[in-house]
Amino acid sequence: MTDGFKKLLPLFVPIVEAMKEKNQQEKHWHADETRWEVFEEVEGKVNSRWYLWLFKSKTVVYYKLAPSRGYRVPKDFFAGTESGILNCDRYVVYKKLEANGVVILALCWAHVRRDFLDVAKSYPELSDWSHQWVDSIGFIYHLNHMCLEKTGPGEIQIAHDQLKNALDEMANKMREELRAEKCHPAIRKVLHSLTQHWRGLTVFAEHPEISMDNNSAELQLIGPVTGTKGYYGSGSVWSAELAAALFTVIQTLKLWRLNPLTWLYHYLECCLHNNNEAPQELASFLPWLMDKETLKKKSKPLCFFPGFDSS
Repeated sequence: MTDGFKKLLPLFVPIVEAMKEKNQQEKHWHADETRWEVFEEVEGKVNSRWYLWLFKSKTVVYYKLAPSRGYRVPKDFFAGTESGILNCDRYVVYKKLEANGVVILALCWAHVRRDFLDVAKSYPELSDWSHQWVDSIGFIYHLNHMCLEKTGPGEIQIAHDQLKNALDEMANKMREELRAEKCHPAIRKVLHSLTQHWRGLTVFAEHPEISMDNNSAELQLIGPVTGTKGYYGSGSVWSAELAAALFTVIQTLKLWRLNPLTWLYHYLECCLHNNNEAPQELASFLPWLMDKETLKKKSKPLCFFPGFDSS
């Protein structure tokens, strides 16, 4: 049975590569990474800790298994990318991408909000101050939501001006509190971080298509995180690569609201008729190349009955 799963991996490599290439052609991504255990001894690897990286665009959810959490992984992924915007957290490797002119970083307000809540937990005497800031962040979310809801040019401009004014007021408040003579070290630390990352935190204000947070990527990692805790990762490198490949395929299909079982049935059936090899022509299996009728058909569950037509 295990050997059977191992033989599946080469069948999915071409389709995953096609999805990766499509992802790399986009101009906006969400990125994140999580730990993934691989219990196979690998030369030069001193532990079982690998990482599952995620790069999500509007068309593809791509997962990449890597032995490290270093800069090389996103650097290789974005090699050849001319420009784009990356939603992410404040992890240093993403900052290197921006420093090298690869992408513009749109940083996550959910992490900033968490900074202020952590201050409230650690310093109860600063709870009121912390929650005032949390409320201010919530107001920014509200104004941004209002901008996205408006449809008329005049309405959009008014909503955008309100958002910009609220951000300017927050920036002024941040600077004033940092200049205070008796500024609590915890306050200084969180406001200093906010100052350092302000440019990346306000990208969304000039680019309505950009989210204020990186929740989209983090939601895509819930499954792998649950797997890491439930079955501790993978027993070998090939099985971890198969997991990453199937995460890519299934989550991309779900992004297009396709039924994974229906797609897998047709894809593996095609492999069967191609001497147990991946199809030479992949276009009919790539969601962004499907017409509306095919997308609708592939969104439905399989129904086996006498006279069933798998086409």
